[in-house]
Amino acid sequence: MSSEKISVASIDEKQIEQSEISIKEHIHFKSKLYLWLITTVGLSFYGYAGFFLIYGVALLLSPVHRVPFRNLAIASIIATFITIYIARKIIIKFGAEDLHIHKNYLILYNRFGRSRRIDKDDILYIKIEKPNPMLEFLPLTSPKVIIVTYNQVLTIKSVKYAYKDDFLNYFEKERVFYTDDFALYFHRAQNSFARFILRFTQDTAGVIGLIIIIVFSFLAIWGAFAMMISSTSPVYTHTLFLRNPEFLSYGLGYTWSESVLRPPDRNFWFGTDFVGRDIFSRLIFGTTFTFMIAITGSFLSITFILFFGLTSAFNEGLWDNFIMRVSDALLSFPPFVFLIIFSAISIPLRAAIPGGFFLAVYAGMSVVTWPAGARIIRSNVKELLESEYILASKQLGASKLKIMKDHILPQIIPTTLVILTYQITDIILGTTLLGYIGFGSESTLIWGSDLSHSLFDLEFVKSWWTVFFPSLFIFLLVFGLTLFSDSVRDNMDPKMQGSKNSLPYEVRREMEAML
Repeated sequence: MSSEKISVASIDEKQIEQSEISIKEHIHFKSKLYLWLITTVGLSFYGYAGFFLIYGVALLLSPVHRVPFRNLAIASIIATFITIYIARKIIIKFGAEDLHIHKNYLILYNRFGRSRRIDKDDILYIKIEKPNPMLEFLPLTSPKVIIVTYNQVLTIKSVKYAYKDDFLNYFEKERVFYTDDFALYFHRAQNSFARFILRFTQDTAGVIGLIIIIVFSFLAIWGAFAMMISSTSPVYTHTLFLRNPEFLSYGLGYTWSESVLRPPDRNFWFGTDFVGRDIFSRLIFGTTFTFMIAITGSFLSITFILFFGLTSAFNEGLWDNFIMRVSDALLSFPPFVFLIIFSAISIPLRAAIPGGFFLAVYAGMSVVTWPAGARIIRSNVKELLESEYILASKQLGASKLKIMKDHILPQIIPTTLVILTYQITDIILGTTLLGYIGFGSESTLIWGSDLSHSLFDLEFVKSWWTVFFPSLFIFLLVFGLTLFSDSVRDNMDPKMQGSKNSLPYEVRREMEAML
């Protein structure tokens, strides 16, 4: 009986009492057939992943094929991990998931993914949401059961189960025992990340900035894959598959007169420059290098900012005074001075490592550009250390490390994210400036270099594409990062956390309906 489907509506309390294994001890709601088919599709992806892995490893182990097919082997191994990730997401998100209800707990059981157990003693509130009856057959609008516990909110859609009416009838009977409706409001109001996401999606400027960043991230990933899997022959002119960086200086299969300063067409989407190089391919590879340098440099910088900001706030006296005086000295010099100094020091790396020159520059810049961010972190931490709950923790004997881990770091994450996004923007502008004034090398494609090269053509006004597209890439990415940074700063403002506007939209709507 434990594996059979039982109709809840047909069993009364007397039958439950007389039953040796009652319905309240074990009910099994089975997933629909199409969910099992989706699970099968997900499992087939695991088979593809195995094929990619075997193929890639075989190429790497073969002494004959290792060198000529090295890029293909690397791409196959990368495809293995991507396919495994997709397979797991398909099975967990859309695959079959049976619901087992026992006397003291319930389990959402997925044979090939994650399974979740909820003790009935932990349940505070059960709510059934029913949409328009005419739309119940749609998965997105089907009736669903919301189960709220002390630490989570679980949503179960009835459309996934073969006996939907029995599923809903059971929870209709059970929900009378779990009526703490404040629990759902509490979870929604206290979930700061969800609150931030909901506020962020209502900020049009922030969403536009995020879309721009996602597009450029895709271009950066596209360029990274193109470096590994594109053809190494200079005669190919397919812009879609790009070319490796070392072949971007060729005439691309055309004579000199035909390849120089070609306007945008189907083969050269952004045209060619004064020596016949494909501008679109160079900009895509430039996006990859720009993101690599900006992300690495910004994380190095934020590490120094957090270290000096936190240590100076927690250690008053000599160390704090020393950090503040050093920051005063560094802030008295314009950042451009340090940029030129570290650029001159890093010149030997220009041809040695692709991108190594710029990484070395911003590794050095992170040592001297931390004062402004560190001062912001220090002031925030100082203010938090004076709060009553941290003073109480100190009185109870909590160590500095515990206070920092449990109370300080979660509170300064919003400020740190804002500083990080501004650091990325500054590094992109600085990298572009260095490329424009002639630093770097042809092994590292930088937008500023392409913009500088466009001025080699004395009639660059006629060849508008050589200036327009590099400038457009620089403007759009900086514009998107600025919009995103401002939106993150505004929506993570602690002043909003205690107001009605900090609550999720649907909670605000419910509150307004009651007034």
